[in-house]
Amino acid sequence: LFGATFRVRLSVVAAGGGMIGWHSDANVLESGRLILHIPVQTSPWVFNRLGNVLFQMPEGRIHWADYSLPHSVYNADPSVDRVHLLLEVLAVGNEMFERHFLSELEPEVRQMLSEAAIPEGGRPEDWGPLGLRFARSVGRVMTQGFAALYGGEGRTLEGEREVWRGLFGVVAG
Repeated sequence: LFGATFRVRLSVVAAGGGMIGWHSDANVLESGRLILHIPVQTSPWVFNRLGNVLFQMPEGRIHWADYSLPHSVYNADPSVDRVHLLLEVLAVGNEMFERHFLSELEPEVRQMLSEAAIPEGGRPEDWGPLGLRFARSVGRVMTQGFAALYGGEGRTLEGEREVWRGLFGVVAG
């Protein structure tokens, strides 16, 4: 159905304030992959942050974002775990993915996804508009710097959970 895939996994963010700390996914776009999220179980109280954008991923759809940029997830629901099936799909030269998914998209959206998935061995100067190339490189350096300061990439930064709770709390059950 998806054609060439890499990692396939379940991602669970526990109810009651669970979170995935601020991080970026290295070498995803450079190898021509897209990370697709398929929400299996979620809540309106699960918040995703990609750069400075907050958004939600409702069930019943396949979601994609540029996860080479720094991102995190917070679950303010008191009783519902957030469960996503994550698929890393080869986006360039993948006939099955093109046929089953990309061909149904508007031509502009299909072109944007194709341009975002960089073929393996691509040169940095070919990795999209200058602003996006800059954001990716700064995001990668920031994530690595935070990881060095706080003991490992993807770990919760000191105070990060308090910021999320200050914004959204944990919804009373």
